[in-house]
Amino acid sequence: MRNPPAREILNLGVFQSGEVMALTDKNNDPQAGEPANTIEVASPLAGKVIPLAEIPDGDFSSGGLGAGVGIDPTSRTVVAPDDGEVLLAFPTGHGVGLRLDSGVELLIHVGIDTINMQGKGFTIAVAQGERVSAGQTLITFDTQAIVGAGFSPITPITITNQAQFVGVEQAAAGEVAQGEGLLRVTPRA
Repeated sequence: MRNPPAREILNLGVFQSGEVMALTDKNNDPQAGEPANTIEVASPLAGKVIPLAEIPDGDFSSGGLGAGVGIDPTSRTVVAPDDGEVLLAFPTGHGVGLRLDSGVELLIHVGIDTINMQGKGFTIAVAQGERVSAGQTLITFDTQAIVGAGFSPITPITITNQAQFVGVEQAAAGEVAQGEGLLRVTPRA
């Protein structure tokens, strides 16, 4: 089942949409150097990094909701990866949209099809329009409740305004700690 609220976000224009850009792992390119203006986006939760193409939801895995990665969480708390503003806080508590002070806009969607849980197992700690600081709790969730309801806890984290950037790259592989570099974004000149 597709996740209609994510499409509603895009249709409402809360996030900018643009062409889908390939997500690459810079570690596979020995020629790649990191430009001075590259923005590193910290991981909002701990867990195993899942490549975008392997996220078990076609809207995310196709890149239709932005370039990024998934995380199979080992923590139960989603935090702000950096200072910014909450663009959208899903009333069901399963997702949040942020505009970081760096200009990067993120969608953090806890679990796959978890909107169907109608808020059970989720607590949203922020509201639309609220300023947040790096490390501030955004969402707490119950992984056992997600799995018990028959859903995947894999959490897509996507850059929703990717058209403003020339590249979005995966900065972490395997296990990632909360606050550790997850994505690298290179702004257009």
